[in-house]
Amino acid sequence: MPKLSKIELDAKKQEGRNLFVRKFDFTEISNLIKVSTRTLGKWAKQDNWDELKKMQDLSISSLKKQILETFNDMKEGRTPKLTSDEISKLASAFEKLSDRKKHLAYMYDSFEELLAEIAKEVTIAKGKDKESKLDIYKYIAVVMEKLTSKKYAEALDE
Repeated sequence: MPKLSKIELDAKKQEGRNLFVRKFDFTEISNLIKVSTRTLGKWAKQDNWDELKKMQDLSISSLKKQILETFNDMKEGRTPKLTSDEISKLASAFEKLSDRKKHLAYMYDSFEELLAEIAKEVTIAKGKDKESKLDIYKYIAVVMEKLTSKKYAEALDE
């Protein structure tokens, strides 16, 4: 493989990171972006991809799921994962968000679900179909990043 320019290298790193955060493993990422698993491991360590993956799980839908699981545990007589105080604090923090920020949070969650579904299709596709689905995934991810960055900036200006 010819040596990549700084711009190409940065684009591959970002693409690899985005796929990793969306639960692709190094082998899948390596096959998709044509970078060795060893290089991916080095990038992941340098840029702390594991922490980014953990942060990705802190979405509105995952918080909602945790709260619902806690209520179900209580209903079933099991010790809940979250205390009543923790649930109350989460609900209060969410209530304090402006409508625009809530809308943004739900929009982002929806985009993430869409990308996760496309990612599943990419992993099971073969040949040209895999390449075209990966191109669609990349395009949507780029548009999503631009849109959410713009909307976050607007929300912060409230």
